[in-house]
Amino acid sequence: MKRLLSLFAILALAACSSGLDRKFDGSNEKKFEASMEAIKKSAKPEEVAKLDEALMVLAVTDVSIGYEGGILGALKKLRDSKSPEQLSEQLMPLVNGMTGRQVIAAGQKRRKDEAGKQLNVTSQEIAKLTATRDENTRSKTALQGIEVLEPTLRFNSVGPEKISVMDFKVRNGTTGGLTYLYLRGTVSEPVSGKALYSDDINYKLSESPLLPGETKALRLPHSSRGKWNSPEIWGKDNLNFTIEVVNAEDLAGKKLTTSFTHKDATRLLLLESNRQTLQKMLED
Repeated sequence: MKRLLSLFAILALAACSSGLDRKFDGSNEKKFEASMEAIKKSAKPEEVAKLDEALMVLAVTDVSIGYEGGILGALKKLRDSKSPEQLSEQLMPLVNGMTGRQVIAAGQKRRKDEAGKQLNVTSQEIAKLTATRDENTRSKTALQGIEVLEPTLRFNSVGPEKISVMDFKVRNGTTGGLTYLYLRGTVSEPVSGKALYSDDINYKLSESPLLPGETKALRLPHSSRGKWNSPEIWGKDNLNFTIEVVNAEDLAGKKLTTSFTHKDATRLLLLESNRQTLQKMLED
């Protein structure tokens, strides 16, 4: 009977020191790697996934919240370049003596703390951009008299250079002169209407302003790679090319509407997607 009880005690002790109950040894790199391997080998796959996530979160050093910052940007940057096994230097002092369960708990806490910070900043930026977009929509009546006529996009090659050429006319049907045009060009498929490329086209009427009732023909060549020369549209026939008037400046250099660019619209979409991800991180 005593032998049986001893066997149970040994098995219980072994169970307690297996899987996520094992401890990380951060005394040196070899011991750290060996302890990580031992923990993962005796843990369940779902536990290993949680452990790896926690280790990545703890290994993040720069969590500054900027245009591409915050915990989401920092984690993506780290995941794209390294695995937990390659982060010994950052992790050893942080997890030395901790069990796998303690590491997961610490990682989850930091993940939620940083997600909360980024969510707060993200929500503020979304509110600001949304207000700008809505104001832009309300004030667009000032642009109704400006028309883009006969927009065409054609493709030329000069040696190795790919050149896209936009030809169009702009008619000023407003009561004031214009010195600067803010336009947005879009190339889309003819049947589905799916947008293949869209970008801002800003044009300064440097030689002379576009006065009321006047029409000016414009030709804009583009040779920048990856824009109007992108593989999605280069050299293709039967594409729809449209140009929208986004804003304009009068003779005094004042914009007719609140500025909300294609870059702003893209940024808003990214932030709204990030907000959903951050909210889920706080709920998990």
